[in-house]
Amino acid sequence: MMESRRRFSRRRDTRVRVNWPAKWTVDGVEYEGVVCDTTGAGLFLRPTDQGARLPGKREQIALALEVPEAGTLETTGIVTWSGHSRVHDCIGIGIKFFARHVEIGEQAERSDNAVPDRRKDSS
Repeated sequence: MMESRRRFSRRRDTRVRVNWPAKWTVDGVEYEGVVCDTTGAGLFLRPTDQGARLPGKREQIALALEVPEAGTLETTGIVTWSGHSRVHDCIGIGIKFFARHVEIGEQAERSDNAVPDRRKDSS
């Protein structure tokens, strides 16, 4: 319980639920997925490729996000966790961007399907 509060208190941005197609690459292998929620600091990605290898914590990941009205945004990040998300009820990957992307958070908030997500835990 205390761990969830600690994680929440470190989060600076409100997550916004989206439904953006994405491609992600780990160890030179490209997979497809869907971004389920995002902030300017990171995102939750649900793999759509069957048999996709879930990266482990601290693995580097390259992303190509299809951001509405902004086109394809390429970035990199580090995996903070992977596994089953209670919130999204699916297997997925939590990713922290190496550099903050204010434009991703702003675009998410303007998106037609954006829903502010004010939950207190990250899984």
